[in-house]
Order: sequence, then structure tokens, then C-alpha cells
Amino acid sequence: MTEQERQEVSLDTQEVYPLVALKNMVVFPRTRMTLAIAREKSVRAVEEAMMRPDRALITASQRDPDIEDPQPKDIYDTGALVEITTMHRQQDGSLQVLLSGLHRVNIEEFFELEPFMRVTVDIPQEPQARGAQADALVRHATNLFEHYAQLNRRFSVEDINSIVAIKTSARLSDMLAAHLVTDTQQQQDLLDTFDPLERLEKICVIMGNEIEILELESTIRSRVRSQVDRTQKEYYLREQLRAIQEELGMETSSEVEELRARVNEKHLPAEAMAKVRKEIDRLERTPPQSAEIAVLRSYIDWVLALPWNERTQDHFDIEETRRILDVDHYGLEGIKERIIEFLAVRQLRQQLADRGGHTKSESQGQILCFIGPPGVGKTSLGRSIANALGRKFARISLGGVHDE
Repeated sequence: MTEQERQEVSLDTQEVYPLVALKNMVVFPRTRMTLAIAREKSVRAVEEAMMRPDRALITASQRDPDIEDPQPKDIYDTGALVEITTMHRQQDGSLQVLLSGLHRVNIEEFFELEPFMRVTVDIPQEPQARGAQADALVRHATNLFEHYAQLNRRFSVEDINSIVAIKTSARLSDMLAAHLVTDTQQQQDLLDTFDPLERLEKICVIMGNEIEILELESTIRSRVRSQVDRTQKEYYLREQLRAIQEELGMETSSEVEELRARVNEKHLPAEAMAKVRKEIDRLERTPPQSAEIAVLRSYIDWVLALPWNERTQDHFDIEETRRILDVDHYGLEGIKERIIEFLAVRQLRQQLADRGGHTKSESQGQILCFIGPPGVGKTSLGRSIANALGRKFARISLGGVHDE
């Protein structure tokens, strides 16, 4: 179709055109699109258009793509007048057509619904966009598209050059809408916008949002790639270190892994866990002839031998406690009374906590401290208290320990 014939089509607004309803896609003026036509009504509409001298056809999107037999109320009011450039019939009876968009149209009336839809349309005159504002907006949109294309990398060099070469806001906005915008609702909104400058401004906003998302995705990919590279490097170095250790007869990896497994089973507090893991790493790197290896192994074994997170249930029986203290110790009445008083308060707090009066965290713990020379009964008193409460007794000697 020549340009003069295209203009004649655009002026004939009383013409009745066949209509094809589209699912999840929008055809824009000044663009080309390949469509697969399979529904019977759409196939007949295309065949009707092919018999016209101008091969003209109206395309319009469905409001709900799940509807197989759309009615007029299911189709958007704004569509496109297109020319069928080529048509190929497939073996299953469907059609493969190449459409060239000509104009935006407003559907005025549905003339027929069977065997396919026929409509009359209005072809509004598109506002002319010239001047400094239009040139500035075109330049801004072009720069955004170049930045977007660098991040997206789905456009060929030929596509980028052809779009960047466009200098009119009307054609540029339709090309960007067809090739860049993927959301059907956004595409339909752009098709409904007849002012080229307003349309191009909307596309600039969409491109700006997409660029922010793509830059964020690029940052995340770089971070993940860096983490993967670091993990692979650590794995490679650990394998080399293991080979060196085996060659030198250093602490075997199986023993170190056994220690790490024991640490994980203990469920230590965070600070203790970090400290023990650090010492295990030191043990793994320490040569067997070093004097420090025995100290490290002894320290790790000692930490793992402690009763972390192991608890016993206290049994408060004041009379039984008094009996045990009297059996184990003669005299010391003042000390015994203080112990009984201490345990009675603990028993009362436990009872209040069980009744919901307050939680255990609200009560501050107290510590009994026995001071005296060796042999006066400090250790045996502690053992008697543990026996009365049903606790395990642990004795830790701090002789020679000092704070540095």
C-alpha cells in the first residue's frame, strides 16, 4: 500500500472493517508485529481483510484474555488500523500474519458479530509535537533507552540503532511501547494516549523504573557472583591446606571435623561458639611439633566437657534439706539457718512463678559465698546443698588463676 493509499484509508472513517480481538498483546501504529491467528472468527476476519484492496483490518485487545468468544463489552474501545503485509496458512488451519500498524482508532459501532466482528471506527487527528520541548523529550527518551538496552541486553545492535535514529516523538513513543513495554495494561494505556508528548513522558517513567530494577538486579548478581567466587576460592585453598597437612603429618582433618561436630552438637552460646571454632581453626593450622598444640587440644576438650545447656529440676524440701545438713555437719547453726532461709526464698519464688505471679526472669539470682580457711566445711556444705536440691555437684579449683 502506497503512502497516498494509507492516507485515503485514514480519511474513510465510515468504512466497515473486520476486527480481530487479541489476547495479551497490543498492536501499535508505525510498528510491525507477527501474529498467530487460530480462532475461527479471527481466521475469517483475516481472510475477509485479504480480499479487500487495502488489506485493512482492526485489531483491539480483550479486557479478559481468558474469554474465548469475546463480545463487544469484552473489547477495549481503542484499537489500531493495520495492514496485512503477508499471510501464511499453517497445516492445522491457523494463520501466520505480519501486520503493519497504521493509525490509532476509536471503535464507534459493532456492525456485525457473526461470522466475525465488523466495526466502524473514528480515526482522530494526532496532535503535532514540535519545538524545543519535543526535541528535549525525544533526546531524554533516547538516552534512557540506550541505558536500558545496555542493562537488558536483549536488543540487537541493529534494533538499538534503528530506534535511536528516530527523531519524532510520535514514532519513537510507539516503537518504544511496542518493543520495551511488556505489561498489557500499560500497553493499552499507551495506545489510549493520543498525544505523542504525553505518551513519551509515560514511557520515560516506565523506562526509569525498569532501569532501577535492572541496576538492582545487576548489583545482586554481582554480589552473588562474588560470593560464589569467594566460596570456590576458599574450597580450593582448604583442599590445598588439607593436602599439605597430610604431607606434613599435621592434625588430620578427620580429628578436626570430629571436634567441629562435637561443638555443633553442644549448642554453645554465640560467644563461646565463636571462640571454640577459632581455637579449632588454630589447632588445624598448628604443626604437630609445636608445644601449643597440646594446650589447644586440652582447652577445646575442657570446653566441650562442660555441661552446656544441661539443667536439672530443683527439688525444694526444707525439712529434708535441714536433715541432710544436720547429718553431714555438726554445729554451724548460723550457716545452716542462712542456707535454709536462702532455699525457702527460692521455693517461694518458684511457687509464685508457677502461679503466674511473675516470671523467673523478673527475679534476680543470688549466690551463696562461703569464706574460710581450708578444712572448715565449705566444699562439703556445697555438696550437701546440691544433694538436697537434686543437682549435680561440680568442683572447680581456681588456685593459681588470675585476671590479666
